[in-house]
Amino acid sequence: MKKTVSLILTVLFLLAAIPAGAAISEYIRVGLYYGGTAIPVAEITVNNGYVNLENGTAPYEKVTVSYVYETGGLNIINSLGETMLTAEKGKECMLTSSTGIINIQGVPYRNALGITATNDGLRVVNVLPLDEYLYGVIPNETYASWNEEALKAQAIASRSYTLSSVAGKHDSDGFDVCATTHCQVYKGVSTEQASTNKAVDDTKGQVLTYDGKIINAIFSSNNGGYCEDSANVWSSSLPYFVAKSDPYTKPNEWTVTYTPEELETRLSQYGISIGKVNKINVEKTAESGRITKLTFVGENGSYTAEKDSARSVLGLKSGIFTVTPTYEGTGVYTASSQGTSNANPSAVISDKGLNSLGTSMTVIDGSGKTTVQNISSSVNLFTIHGY
Repeated sequence: MKKTVSLILTVLFLLAAIPAGAAISEYIRVGLYYGGTAIPVAEITVNNGYVNLENGTAPYEKVTVSYVYETGGLNIINSLGETMLTAEKGKECMLTSSTGIINIQGVPYRNALGITATNDGLRVVNVLPLDEYLYGVIPNETYASWNEEALKAQAIASRSYTLSSVAGKHDSDGFDVCATTHCQVYKGVSTEQASTNKAVDDTKGQVLTYDGKIINAIFSSNNGGYCEDSANVWSSSLPYFVAKSDPYTKPNEWTVTYTPEELETRLSQYGISIGKVNKINVEKTAESGRITKLTFVGENGSYTAEKDSARSVLGLKSGIFTVTPTYEGTGVYTASSQGTSNANPSAVISDKGLNSLGTSMTVIDGSGKTTVQNISSSVNLFTIHGY
């Protein structure tokens, strides 16, 4: 996710929060390195730390955890180069610190790190209390200089989003949430700020609920001036996510361009094979102006994308956009005493608006000769402009 604005404030006015005294003490497992970002070597430093494994426990100040390619496991080596402990693939090694701060690759995190040898290398997970996790989230999803109440609003939203997201989102990866915009941006201790930490502390235990359940408090940096109804994005309609104009947001404008060949490649990444894209038809829009149904017409067929996929398949920031094609080819011909000349594209403006000329036209040149000129043209660029 990204730095948020008025959507959260709107949600807070609609929903009551659980009183501050409510007990929420869950530990969160945050994926730092995993899958394609798994690392072969991890440098860990602490003051008065302990390494805990099934086959032993050892105090340490500095260790190197190395992935062992021969066995698929890992070795934990102390500062003297001595192997302290080893672990098989899939066995998590937990490193803790008595000071509450632990460093990996020079970056400090709170509480503990769990390291596991996987097929990809070393998976590193930061294990810490929920609110300590939020300390490292809020300054990266807002600005620490924001008004105190706005920071509290974000803290409540982020806490709610976390608790509603931990079940299932990254279970197969071995943790609850990741540290990127896929979940929430988390950078550990180094980005913590006094103002954002205070916002977390001042809202301790508070979450957003609907009908007695914590809501999935999705937030965004900019909604283009109009919040969308969840039914137009996902599969169901949620009563706390309805279409509504947002007069407090100044829309950010952006432009993306694709060639027909680039669109063919992009669609193929989603398993869509329709050849070079010749046309994009907008089939349906929502009250907010967002496109909710889009058809790509290619050389070998067509594909229709609906709801959020109409945006995501194009890699766009929003569903509020227009598509403008640019043509190439021999285009429209004009006649003069010098003969015929090209004036792209292959269309003319009449009292009925812009009209395509088809594939040929008749031209009378300066000598009175009549010729038929080919004016076939094709799209060479799609320009997408949105908010």
